[in-house]
Amino acid sequence: MNTDDYGMELIMDLIQCEVQNITKRQIRTYINKSCEIAKTKKVGSTKYWIDNSRIPHLNGISAIQFIETSTIVIHVLPLLRTIYINYFSCKEFDAKNLLNFSINYFNAKHYYHQIIERKIR
Repeated sequence: MNTDDYGMELIMDLIQCEVQNITKRQIRTYINKSCEIAKTKKVGSTKYWIDNSRIPHLNGISAIQFIETSTIVIHVLPLLRTIYINYFSCKEFDAKNLLNFSINYFNAKHYYHQIIERKIR
């Protein structure tokens, strides 16, 4: 990263995933392994929000994990078989490796992603 770089964010939309019976433990394992891949360190415990409504875009588990360099935010929507993940770090990480791991971990059939480079302005 350059001196005016502030960090990067990998935004992932994982589609047609195997998440109908996903558990907090599976999400925690994903977070732990993604931190290993990105060489980041967790701060505190993972926080969860479970929405049990039958509204497809709300029903599911959301999680946030603070890391020394920022946050990991995950929204798992079992009714839609979709997972939205934002991985933001002020420390450079291998976004391609993290994307491939995420696709494989959740067995996504399709995906979209974007990498945003944050700058100090």
